[in-house]
Amino acid sequence: MLSTEQCGFVDRRIETFDPETLLEVIRDGRFDHRLLEAGSFEIRHRRVVFGNSSLDCGDYAPAFSVHGQFSEHQVCLGFTPRIQKPAWCNGFNIGKGEIMCFAEGTELQFRNAPDTTWQVILVDREELQEISMILTGQSLELPEKGTADFKVRDDARGVSSAIEMALTDLSNPETLASPGANSLCEEIVNEFVRAIAGSGDLSGRSLTGFAGYRYGAMRRAEEYLREHMDRPFSSRALCQATHMSERSIEMLFKEVYGISPRTWSQLARLNAARQELLRADVRIVSVTAVATRWGFYHFGRFSAAYRRLFGEVPSATILNRRRRTVVPGSAFQSVGLGFR
Repeated sequence: MLSTEQCGFVDRRIETFDPETLLEVIRDGRFDHRLLEAGSFEIRHRRVVFGNSSLDCGDYAPAFSVHGQFSEHQVCLGFTPRIQKPAWCNGFNIGKGEIMCFAEGTELQFRNAPDTTWQVILVDREELQEISMILTGQSLELPEKGTADFKVRDDARGVSSAIEMALTDLSNPETLASPGANSLCEEIVNEFVRAIAGSGDLSGRSLTGFAGYRYGAMRRAEEYLREHMDRPFSSRALCQATHMSERSIEMLFKEVYGISPRTWSQLARLNAARQELLRADVRIVSVTAVATRWGFYHFGRFSAAYRRLFGEVPSATILNRRRRTVVPGSAFQSVGLGFR
């Protein structure tokens, strides 16, 4: 059965975009975030740790492009209980309540629309299958590698209810320290198992056919653009690197991100410039040098584009960064052997 000897809870709010604060937004992983559009910036991140397993929940006001890799030691199950528009995840267009399963060590390509809530649990494969045998009498057909998408019934309301109950109750230190905390955590995993088993398609949708093609094509395109962020965008070079026509690449980026590859490249370079400005030594950093390093040679346009996306000019990022803080939503609480 699920090991829940320790329980821990943390709740934090992030009010200014610093990608370093989001790198470990899912336990034991590393996830690079790039801001895709201007607007209100507010993120709430909550984590519950129970034994070897964990639950991470993110409320994202802005739209992001996220690239990273999950834990190499545990299966990841995730879904989006609140979503205004379909998200893109590893080749799939994901709607409300669909459950994604990521095998150990799977890479992630994710794009969310504004005002999206995602929730993810990490659990040992053996423990998950043991729970499934107890609850349903059969094991789940989980992917040995890559990603599967399960179209579950009722938008996975049982999962959503169990998670919301746990998040509400475990924010109370007395509940967190009580034996009932373990039951709340166990019920989250139980509801995930029931939802997948009741989907009517135990194997889910694997990454084959057109979804697999889109995922592979987008991955190649993004890898090329990330490797050449120090220079202005070239449509011809991108076509040659991906062996795709300009029209096909345009259509793919519009479908996944709602923007052209040229705009994607500019946003990626602006995000890279911000990350460098946030880490640079204020005594020696040069905004001009940073802009040039990321392929911006017209500094007035660079400053204007930077301000539109991040709400401040580049020099303000340097001057104000010491005031960049993560605002606690509630005090850090942990019980048992510790929290990480």
